[in-house]
Amino acid sequence: MTMKKRGRKALAGLVAAGAALALALSGASIAAAVDGQADSPLILPGEAGEPITGTVTVHKHEQGDAAGSAANGLQQDVTSPTIAEVEFTAKQVMSFDAAGETYSLNLTTNTGWQNAAKLSYNAAADTWAFEGAAATPVFGTDIVRNTGAAGSYAAAVFDDIPVGLYHFAETGHPANVTPSAPWVMSVPLTHPIELDSWLYDINVYPKNSTTAITKTVQDADGIKIGDAVNWTIRGDIPRTANPEFDAQEVASLENLEFLAPSRYTITDQLDGRLALTSVEVSLVDSAGDPLGAPALVAGDYTVTPNPIPGIGDNRGQSVVVDFTLAGRAKLGLVGSTAGAQVQVLVGTNVAALLSAPAVDGEEEGVVQNQAFLFPNDSTVEGIPSDVPVSKWGDVLIRKVDASNISNPLEGAVFSVFTSKEEAELGDNPIAFGSGGTTTFTTNDQGEVRISGLRYSGWADGVELDPSDDGYRTYWLVEVTSPNGFELLAEPVEVVVDAAGADVTVTQIENAPHNAGFELPLTGGMGTAILTILGAGILAAVVVVARRRRNEVIAE
Repeated sequence: MTMKKRGRKALAGLVAAGAALALALSGASIAAAVDGQADSPLILPGEAGEPITGTVTVHKHEQGDAAGSAANGLQQDVTSPTIAEVEFTAKQVMSFDAAGETYSLNLTTNTGWQNAAKLSYNAAADTWAFEGAAATPVFGTDIVRNTGAAGSYAAAVFDDIPVGLYHFAETGHPANVTPSAPWVMSVPLTHPIELDSWLYDINVYPKNSTTAITKTVQDADGIKIGDAVNWTIRGDIPRTANPEFDAQEVASLENLEFLAPSRYTITDQLDGRLALTSVEVSLVDSAGDPLGAPALVAGDYTVTPNPIPGIGDNRGQSVVVDFTLAGRAKLGLVGSTAGAQVQVLVGTNVAALLSAPAVDGEEEGVVQNQAFLFPNDSTVEGIPSDVPVSKWGDVLIRKVDASNISNPLEGAVFSVFTSKEEAELGDNPIAFGSGGTTTFTTNDQGEVRISGLRYSGWADGVELDPSDDGYRTYWLVEVTSPNGFELLAEPVEVVVDAAGADVTVTQIENAPHNAGFELPLTGGMGTAILTILGAGILAAVVVVARRRRNEVIAE
């Protein structure tokens, strides 16, 4: 953007004053003029012949949804929140060199104002020009002020500064603040209403855009490890008022109300237990619904990794969405839509409950992730999002003899269900892994672990009460009993609230066959009678066989 001073014919080129300020700032203001020669139509020395000075008070407020009206040097009632911890540096432009000549910017002279009127400044490129040719400014000493400490805002006051042309720039700001563009202004200004006097005590209101980033997790539909876990990232779009915006025309890519961000990048280093499956980028409104226009196309941003690695290599990926120049221009246009945001949907699944290799401090089954937003090229460390968490755990079963609980039972086979109704019908047992395993068998210690179930009382990043609709318990059904023991008569309800060594054992007792009672014998005669009867039958068979043999010989 280029800021030029526009002169006033009546006062020999008071160009640099109101024009630069009006173009660079949104909403400057004024306090009462100082004593001395302030009410003179000429810039004269102050009391006792001392040079008259001025004061510039910089007020820092958040940028609203609209760019606001042009500054004119008068006080405004600004209601948007203030921003502390913003540092400004002002330096007087003493003179400038152009085409081998040196030009004075002594604004107590008409010549100084005329030179200023022919000087222009491109804030985006930080370059100067004099009647179209490159110019090199000569600056005075830096004057640094700030808007107070965090929680203790105060306007930045540049008091008692000599009459002259000044360059102002933000040289420090909180991480979530996008700096306003540098600007050039004169001290004093012609009073915009009382055109017969100067304004030495000037208040300006350069607005700053504050940006935030949020991240949420959607895992309520997930049941077991490997199911989809999606993460929604939404980043604010920085709004830096474009001084060249024509408010009489509709905002467009050729007439931006807000400048395109100098950079817009969202990064997301996935937890090592998350496997990346997809990345989708869009523009949404404050309700999260897609914006109709402008539509993002492939050339508006790049996504890393591209393509997404295959299974096994897609875990713990660093996801980077970086907007191109064309894409950032669309963000400048979208800035005119209140509440508009960039949305990145990161599709994943939980591939494991622990990273491999394990990460220090990592809690088994507690998967968390954080994204960062870089809304401009001066943000180095990025604005962090919140840290949503997805929780996955185990069911640990110990099968024992009901008549002697110190006796573990090997060979009991279980399936797990998401509802009592399905458990009773045997419908839809939870299938784990690529092979779709639905049964789990106790070992010689009577134990079996069913690993990778979503927490009962945790979904979509929030804790749930048992009375909440989303609270989920699991139901165990014994599909095969250990040899010599009875099956369970009904499903067993269990809660998942931990993983690994922290899991509470679910001890299930099995009754011995027939609850341990002896069944009646097969007859009532006893085994001795049966033995005698069997021997008699065998003897009769032998007698008959011998008789037949003798009859054959006699013939």
